[in-house]
Amino acid sequence: MSAVPDWMDRAACRGLDVSIFYPEAPPGRKNAPRGIGIEAARVCFGCPVQDECLGWALRNERFGTWGGTTEVDRVAMRKGIRRKQCPVCGSTRRQDTSAGQACMSCGVSWPTRQPREKADAPAR
Repeated sequence: MSAVPDWMDRAACRGLDVSIFYPEAPPGRKNAPRGIGIEAARVCFGCPVQDECLGWALRNERFGTWGGTTEVDRVAMRKGIRRKQCPVCGSTRRQDTSAGQACMSCGVSWPTRQPREKADAPAR
């Protein structure tokens, strides 16, 4: 069993019910991607170790909400795709701000994440 990273001790979610970070699939869509719930968004977007959590999730986690991102968000980040909708309400009405992005529908804001640089293709 691997050691727990130090940043986890400082996470805002420490001691909370983990079920808020693993929302239910929509009715009738057992394997559908799940969004981030409002409770998880409030915890994640105010967390002092959100960046460390997101880095961990990009390397190690497939499911659940980690670092304010869903499984779909992390797949997009790995592919270099910028988030196009609000992680809470799903609205595409968002605005870039100096600190990141803000949803024009529900008011939630989130930091802008720059996608990781893609490695250059090997020379042939």
